[in-house]
Amino acid sequence: MNYFFNQIPVKIGLSILLIETALLSIIGVYYVSSFHREIDQRVHEKLILPGMLMSQRALNYDSVENPRVIEELVQESVLETFITRQNGDIFYAANERLIGTNIEMILAPEEQFQISSGSERNQQVSFKMDSGGHARSSLSHIRHNDRHLGYLYIKIDATKVAQEKRTIVLLFLLGSLLTILLTTLFEAFYIHRLVVPRIRAIASVLKRAEAGDLNAQVSLFGAKDELYALITLVNRMLKTVDESISTLSRTQDALKSSEERFRELSDLLPEGIFELDVDGYFTYVNLRLCKVLRYSREELYHTLRFTDVLVEEDRLRSEENSRKRMAGRLNVIAEYRAIRKDGTILPVMVNAVSFGHRGELRGLRGIVVDLTEKNRLQKQLWQTQKMESIGRLSASVAHEFGNPLVGIHWLLMDIEKSPDLDESKKQLVQLGLNECSKLKHLITNFQAFAKPSSGEVKSHDINDIISDILLLYRKFITDKGVEISHDYQRGLPRVPVVKDQIHQVLVNIVMNGLDAGATEIALSTMQREDEVLVSIRDNGCGIADENLDHIFEPFYSTKSEVEGTGLGLYVSYLIVRNHHGDLQVESALGKGSTFILSLPVENRPRDTIAPSE
Repeated sequence: MNYFFNQIPVKIGLSILLIETALLSIIGVYYVSSFHREIDQRVHEKLILPGMLMSQRALNYDSVENPRVIEELVQESVLETFITRQNGDIFYAANERLIGTNIEMILAPEEQFQISSGSERNQQVSFKMDSGGHARSSLSHIRHNDRHLGYLYIKIDATKVAQEKRTIVLLFLLGSLLTILLTTLFEAFYIHRLVVPRIRAIASVLKRAEAGDLNAQVSLFGAKDELYALITLVNRMLKTVDESISTLSRTQDALKSSEERFRELSDLLPEGIFELDVDGYFTYVNLRLCKVLRYSREELYHTLRFTDVLVEEDRLRSEENSRKRMAGRLNVIAEYRAIRKDGTILPVMVNAVSFGHRGELRGLRGIVVDLTEKNRLQKQLWQTQKMESIGRLSASVAHEFGNPLVGIHWLLMDIEKSPDLDESKKQLVQLGLNECSKLKHLITNFQAFAKPSSGEVKSHDINDIISDILLLYRKFITDKGVEISHDYQRGLPRVPVVKDQIHQVLVNIVMNGLDAGATEIALSTMQREDEVLVSIRDNGCGIADENLDHIFEPFYSTKSEVEGTGLGLYVSYLIVRNHHGDLQVESALGKGSTFILSLPVENRPRDTIAPSE
C-alpha cells in the first residue's frame, strides 16, 4: 500500500484531485450561496407585496379573510394570514378564532424576533414547523400618510423552497463528481502514456549506475519537454560522474602515496608532531610523540585529549591557550608538565597553530619538545655560573677581609698574652677575638651560598612572610635611625613560594634601601587580578636613569668595590622569575625608590618553581 501511494503518477494524480476538489468546493459554496440568496430574495419580494398594496389602499383589509387572494399575490401556499392593530391585537383574520387575540400569543418562538426587534422594515423568518415541514412568515408594516396603522402577518408553506435549494446543491454535487471523474481518467491516461514510461526508464538506468554500471544511458523518446531535458541531463551527469571517479581514483592514489611519505618523514623527526580536532582530541601523532608519552597511536587517536596528558594544574592554562590559538589571538610557545602513561612527569614545550578547510576551523596542529635534557643542562649552566660568581665574590672577600682579619686576630692574641693588661682590658681583647670569629663565620656562610636551595614550594600568606622579616630585622633597622612601617591588605589569597627565597628577596631590597641612606621604609601589600603585589618604598638617594636598565644585571653595582658585589638584586630577580612573578623598580635620583614584587596566587596555572640560583 505504501509503495502504491509513493509512486510519482499516483502522487501527481492525488495532488490534482485534491486541487480540483478544493477549487470546486470553493466555486460550489459561492454559486450555491448565490442561488439560495436569489431564491430567498424572490420569496421576500412576494411576501412584502400585499403589505405594500394595503399601505397604498390598493388592497382591502378584508382580503385576508380569503387566503386565496393572498395566495394569488405571493404565488405560494398560504398557511396563515391576519392583520393586527398597532398594539398587536388581531382584528382581521382568515381564522375567526384569532380575532381579538394578541399576536404574541400565537407566534412561534422563532418568530418572536419580528416583534422584539422593533424594526420599521419588513421582517421575515424561516423555521421548521412541528409537523416537520418548513414555513416562512412575514410581518409587514401597514402605513397611510406616514401613519402606522398596524401589521400584516403572512405565513406560507416553504417546503417547496427548501426542496428547491436542496435540488440546487444536489445538482452541483453531481456535476462536480462527474467533472472530477472525467478529469481523473484523462489525467491517468496522459500520465501513464507520456510520463510513467520515461520516469521508469530513468529509474532503471540510475539503478544500474548505483550497481556500478556508469556507462548506462537513458534512451531518448517522447516529446522534447521537461522530461526529455531531464533525461539528457541524467545521461550527461552519468558520463561526468564516470570521468570524475576515474580522476578521483588517480587523485586518491597520489594522496595515499603523499600521506605515506608524510608519515615516514614525520616519524623520522626528533620532535613530537600532533594534530587535534576542535574538541582537543588527538587525530594524529608521530612516532616520536608516542615514545615521549609512552602511548600507542591507537591509545591516543580520538580517545585522549591533549589536556588528558598534562598535570591537572596545567590543564586550565592549556585549554585557555588552545581557545586563543583557535581564535588566532595567540602565537607563543608554552611550557607544560606532561604525564606519561606510566605516571612519570616531564616538562615539555608546545607550539601550535589552528588549521581549517574552506573557512571552517578543523583544530590545531603543532610540535611537542621534551625539555628534560634541556632543563638538566640549563640547571648545570646556572649552577656553573653561580659557582663562578661566588668564586669571584669569595676571592674578593678573602682578599679584602681575610688577610686583615687574620692580622687583627693574631694581634689581639698577642695583646691578650701581655702581662701588663688589667682585667677590664683583657675583657675588651676577648670581645675583639669573638667578633673576629663572628666575621670568619659570616664569610664561611657567605661561601656556602653556592649550594642550591631545597626548592620546597608551599602556600604562604605574604603578610606573614613580611611580618617575620620585620620581627627579625626591626631592631637592626631602627637602631640605624630608620623608621619602618607596613600596610597590609587583609584576606589576600595565598601564594605558592619557597619561603626562604622570598625572604631573601625582601631582605635584599630593604638592605639596599638602608644603603641608599633612607630614613623611612614602607612595605604594603595588595591584590591585582590573579596576582599579589608587595611594594617596598624608601626615601633614599634614588637611582639615576642611566642605571635603571642595569640594576638587575649580575655584578653591576653603583657602590664601591668594597661595599658590594652587584649580586643582590640579580639573585633576587632570578628568584622572582623562577616563581613566575615579576620584579620592577620605579626611581628617580634624589626622590627614593619603589620596588614592586608580583607573585601569582595559588589557583593560577603555573609551572614548577625552580630552586633559587
